[in-house]
Amino acid sequence: KANGEVRELSPDRKLLHDPRKLAYYNETTGECTFSKTLGPTEIPTDVTFENTIVVGYPGGDKRTVLRQMEALTELSGRDAWDYEFLGMTSQPFIKTNYPHHEGIWGWQEHADHVILIVRNIRQTIDEYHDILADIDYAKTWEEATEKIPNLYNGYIDMDNYAGWRDERVMDEIGWYGWVIDYWMESGLMRDYFD
Repeated sequence: KANGEVRELSPDRKLLHDPRKLAYYNETTGECTFSKTLGPTEIPTDVTFENTIVVGYPGGDKRTVLRQMEALTELSGRDAWDYEFLGMTSQPFIKTNYPHHEGIWGWQEHADHVILIVRNIRQTIDEYHDILADIDYAKTWEEATEKIPNLYNGYIDMDNYAGWRDERVMDEIGWYGWVIDYWMESGLMRDYFD
């Protein structure tokens, strides 16, 4: 919604397979059109958006949903870490892992809705490790941001994976449940290690 009104897509407009390309197929004319997603400085500031948080355990699932939302609305979203370190914007979509230790509450009070993404825990934990490996197990926002070009391009060393898995998998299973509990139980915060 923008200014209290629902923005609708034309019935002739269909999102193609790869939402990152923002390609639309018009069934009436048979033509493809490409449109650019508005970046943080291009989004109108005189419009009040109902902001949506896309949340889940760390992994690529939130990024996929965020890209689909961007493609359907032509408005870009932002990671919660970027709000914290780069400042607030008018971007209506916020991606976060909060309250997982890899996430933060960086959007202050600028959110109206939540989409909770819940995937198979086995696939999710494996994918989380793969992302960590791609960014060389970065510990800070600066380190992780520098390594973003490496995402989804790396080779996973099985010895490193086995070591990480053996050390952290039981804790990660607990944190997976913690993320779900928080969002499904009206902000229930618990200390996993208690």
